[in-house]
Amino acid sequence: MKILHDPRFRLLAATAAVTLAALAFRYGVLEDETRQFACQGVDTLSCRALGLFGVLVWHKAFGWAALPFAVLAWLWPRRAALIPALALSALGLVLYNADQASVAAVLSIVALARLNAPITQATASTL
Repeated sequence: MKILHDPRFRLLAATAAVTLAALAFRYGVLEDETRQFACQGVDTLSCRALGLFGVLVWHKAFGWAALPFAVLAWLWPRRAALIPALALSALGLVLYNADQASVAAVLSIVALARLNAPITQATASTL
């Protein structure tokens, strides 16, 4: 049960939860054809939100938002930087922004591996 107290496990569990929520949103809302046809010519809050989400996907907002957090987490491996980097990377990968989000995911995974890495004499001399 020691694994449950590991901060890396908690980050990965939170990332898995965000990924599952994004998958549910993608297949439950975005790719539902009845919802898309219902929003044609209708000006409701949910249809506006769906249109705004389309604009965010078109401009790859999730992937671009994940990149600075991932670079920050890679340079400064702390949980405060890893949480948004992993969450936005997962959102970007699932929600049609795989270009930048994949680079952010790789940087976040490297930062996650470095999060609790033991400090050796070689790494201590470079600090």
